[in-house]
Amino acid sequence: MPHKKIGILTYHYSINEGAMLQAYALQEKLKELFPECVVEIINIEFPKILLRDLLFCFRKNYRQVGANFKRFQRFLCLRNFKKNSFTLSSPKLLSSVYEKAVKYINEQGYFLIVVGSDEVWKVGSTSDLARGFPNIYWLGDMVKGTKVAYAASAHKTIYNELPVSKKTIINNSLRDFNLVSVRDDITFGLAREAVGESESKKVAKVLDPTFLFDFNKCSRSVEEIFKSEKISLPDGRYVLFVIEDEIISKIVSDYFRDRGMTIISTGYINRYSDHNFVGHTNPFDWQKLFSKAAFCLTDRFHGTIFSIKNRIPFLAVGKDKANYKCKISLLLEDFELSRYFFDTSQTSCDSLGTKIEAILSEGEYDISRVEQDRIKKSIDYLLRCRSFCYDNKK
Repeated sequence: MPHKKIGILTYHYSINEGAMLQAYALQEKLKELFPECVVEIINIEFPKILLRDLLFCFRKNYRQVGANFKRFQRFLCLRNFKKNSFTLSSPKLLSSVYEKAVKYINEQGYFLIVVGSDEVWKVGSTSDLARGFPNIYWLGDMVKGTKVAYAASAHKTIYNELPVSKKTIINNSLRDFNLVSVRDDITFGLAREAVGESESKKVAKVLDPTFLFDFNKCSRSVEEIFKSEKISLPDGRYVLFVIEDEIISKIVSDYFRDRGMTIISTGYINRYSDHNFVGHTNPFDWQKLFSKAAFCLTDRFHGTIFSIKNRIPFLAVGKDKANYKCKISLLLEDFELSRYFFDTSQTSCDSLGTKIEAILSEGEYDISRVEQDRIKKSIDYLLRCRSFCYDNKK
């Protein structure tokens, strides 16, 4: 008898280490919870997003051939990671045409389809241009199989400001899901509004899947990573930069260099770092670098997550708006760590030194209770999905 198939529909091909790690973590967790099933990532890519990621390699400093080459190496490295680390449906569908995607998924014969995580439900001018709307991440009643969402996000989407035509599509799509889970309060409010009061109990809030998986068994040691980059640190201590903002990078790098620290950047080429680990560092190595860092400066959602997971002191940079908070701010609120957030819309960069000193003087933060409680709720949701599939109960 052939195995039942589970398909994961998410951003598995984005040139972003965190996005690839969330896809991998969800894949591996579902394999653990559904050992009798074949779990695979639905291999649909949108041409405009693929082109955008390729052009990103040459977006800045186009005259700097060395930097462009490193960014292109990163592009190839992450594409290679996708090929070697994901269990992918075959053949790949390269199309943003909704009807083609529906046909492709139905032909795979999934008994369960899991949408998420990442910003799969983001609606807006930029997102709609790249993906179209509606797009396959909303599924719809033409797609066959049990449908659930895990840690989906509609980051920056303000439901009440959307036109009625888009609200109607969202409402119909989410009501067709059997169970829905999201990773942030903004998406939680959108989903509950969309499904209506009578169906609101099927909406839950869970953790990003990277919290549910131990990546240490997948990666090399920090020492091995340094050796491959031909770098030797006398005391082994370094500050990790996962950030693009040059003004903040300059101030923070000066602060730590005055104290004899080495700055390492990963993911981005940062001209204020001493060493840029870009080009050969795969996502497993990328996350490992957090484990031995003395401090992390990041403007990335998953940069914040891996700082939290490794309990290192960090400063997460973002910008809250009047009508919504950014995803990093919401994440830190969930873990009672808002004091580690630097809001560039409200705070002057002149206060960065004072902020860093306060963080370093605090010592290790204890969030074990909050983390374990939220991990349990997230696992419980996935077990609920399993029960729904086999018992056909909500």
